[in-house]
Amino acid sequence: MSDFTAGPATALPNPVCQGQPVTLNCTGDATFTYNWYNSSNVFLGSGQTINVTANPTDPPYTVEVINTLTGCTLDLENSTNTIIHTSSNVCPTTQGINNTNEYTYYIQAGQPINFDIFSFDALNENITMSITGLPAGLNSVITPILVPPYNVDHPKAAIFGTLFSLGEYTFQVKLTDNNVCGSYNCTYNFKIKVVCPDCLIDQYYEKKGGANPALPGYTERIHWIVAGTSVDPSQTDGPVLVNASQNVTFKAGAAIKLEPGFYAQTNSVFLAQIAEPDCNLDCRNDCCEAWSGLTVTQSEMPNIFTPNGDNVNDYWYLPDTDHPYCAFNITGFWLSVYDRWGVHIHEQTGNSNICCAFNAPASGVATGHSSIWWDGRVNLPTPGGPYVTAGQYRVVLTLYGCNNYEVTWETEVYVYP
Repeated sequence: MSDFTAGPATALPNPVCQGQPVTLNCTGDATFTYNWYNSSNVFLGSGQTINVTANPTDPPYTVEVINTLTGCTLDLENSTNTIIHTSSNVCPTTQGINNTNEYTYYIQAGQPINFDIFSFDALNENITMSITGLPAGLNSVITPILVPPYNVDHPKAAIFGTLFSLGEYTFQVKLTDNNVCGSYNCTYNFKIKVVCPDCLIDQYYEKKGGANPALPGYTERIHWIVAGTSVDPSQTDGPVLVNASQNVTFKAGAAIKLEPGFYAQTNSVFLAQIAEPDCNLDCRNDCCEAWSGLTVTQSEMPNIFTPNGDNVNDYWYLPDTDHPYCAFNITGFWLSVYDRWGVHIHEQTGNSNICCAFNAPASGVATGHSSIWWDGRVNLPTPGGPYVTAGQYRVVLTLYGCNNYEVTWETEVYVYP
């Protein structure tokens, strides 16, 4: 056991630029011997105060203190964890939207926008982030992210809001580091493309072809098409096959990604085309120009659901799995629910003057119900009433289409606990 004390040890300045002088000092008796070492235990010099050259691999410095009267030794290990910034500084970086290396965000008009932009640099350099040119309708919140081991700040920005007008919007993210050798900043350009509500943006295919349902002959998307065994967490894993004697075409504006598990069988024809899709930033002026009737039938109305909060069949809704982004092909609807005594207990309406205003769940569409739905609550005469009791209820649904089209469907729905 040592019979003396010394310290603390310091290294100044801190932080310091690579190649600059660093003064190492240890408080204590001036008659003691002070031996200094770097992190690799290489001897740097002796003295209560010494000067060394800042080398990024040297910290933390260690000082060995020897009582020359008694011969006792005291090691102040890892005593000075100096931050040394590199003289060959580079820009702080970002990996785009949600760290996907994508700098363009595609969204249908009127849909909520929500994504993050992260920043990166040397682990011992703070970063400041600023955003300019953000379009009206969007907001940003910059949050500090403390990165070990130095707990410096590499912030992220959350971008959120809604844009209703079609077009391309750009904004800039500026990142600046605090490198003491010379601060460096770079500006990154981001783009948001707001497209028609009926323009389909992405498509993920798993478990298609062979004994499974075949791939459609033609798929067109604004952004990308991805196909393979495991490309979408919401789908069941399985290979994607272009069946023999089948013609399949993928057309996407940004990328077509054929991942492991995608195969084109013998005698099939597969075409991948990167090109501006037919559905672009220009919507049809009149939704009724090419109206072709409903995309659902009365037989698709469910007659059983269990609104018990277990996240399984909790909603009654009208499905349209073949047209998730452009469901039903309607301009409006009126949904009414009556109890067994004919009392009107629930009502929901929807009307729109834009094409493809309604949606429905399908592969790759994360929602628990379509635009036409009922959660089992009573909302008449006031909204937010209690859940109905188990039993039989009558659902009446009127759908409105172009050219004064109107149809009313009824079904008996059984509610189970």
